[in-house]
Amino acid sequence: MFIKNSYMKYLLIVMTTCLHYSVFAMSQLPVPQCSSCATKILKEFASEIYKSALVISDQEIHPLLSECALDTLFDIAIKTKSYMKEKHPSDKYKVFSLGQSPAWLVAMMKLIDEVQGVHDTQYDFIAFSSGFFEYDLQHDRFKRWKTPSLEEVNIYKKYLDTLDLDLKKDTSNESKKRILSKTLGWKKNTPVSKKTHTFILEFPHHANSMLSFEEVAKSHFPKDFNFLVSQPYSKRLPGSTEILRFIDQEAISNLIVPLANSDYFDDRLVMRYPIFDWTQKDPSSFHMSSAATLLHKIVEAYVDCRYKISSKTEISNSMEALD
Repeated sequence: MFIKNSYMKYLLIVMTTCLHYSVFAMSQLPVPQCSSCATKILKEFASEIYKSALVISDQEIHPLLSECALDTLFDIAIKTKSYMKEKHPSDKYKVFSLGQSPAWLVAMMKLIDEVQGVHDTQYDFIAFSSGFFEYDLQHDRFKRWKTPSLEEVNIYKKYLDTLDLDLKKDTSNESKKRILSKTLGWKKNTPVSKKTHTFILEFPHHANSMLSFEEVAKSHFPKDFNFLVSQPYSKRLPGSTEILRFIDQEAISNLIVPLANSDYFDDRLVMRYPIFDWTQKDPSSFHMSSAATLLHKIVEAYVDCRYKISSKTEISNSMEALD
């Protein structure tokens, strides 16, 4: 257990002097070597960070700005992208964040693609919060506390239509293209279809949100579809779920759980949208706060730095090979 005030003071030292992070120092564990980009970017943005909602009074700081968190998220993003393409080879991908919990991971993945010039993946965020089940720990089961009305379900499904989540239409269009291909006598090697695999990412606690979302949105799920999740506490998960086991318990404790509970930093990338708001609010009206915009700039600068260093290393290695 650490004292929050001491923790905060140490973090402020980190961002102004590029020292290593306090949790390891206080617990007397080996101090990790954070990337030069993490310390460089945090130092560059330090003055803006201190003035923003990413720092709450003198006690707490956003989880992405501590403990080599940018490095950890970057590593998870790279591994998640590799997992998707190795486990589910496809021409194109759609990746959605279910609510806010995995939103910064999805944002990091998108920024990595942009820096790399990769255009085979569409990224977006699904507004969905809480759900309508509650977990009974004693009996290891879910209890329903709310049943969505027909009006609520229809409104939510109309919202999903705006996200292009449903690929069944795409399948129908591709079938028509194949028929046209034969009718018009196109060459066999003419590309007439693109296979797309869809993923919805979630950082579940007891999977309440996932099960609630599945109940409402299952008719929108395409054939090639999977939930990708960090290690959940519940054993009950939708059948299409795959667990990203490379996200270890240290990352879950130090980053995943804090990111799933970071609302008080005003860092949302998608509207909070519990069931009782479905008939009252429009998720398309959501706008990022100044704090979220700043954090996005920090993550973007970090990704850009990582790839600039990577490119320099590759060039240097190539030159050495020529010598």
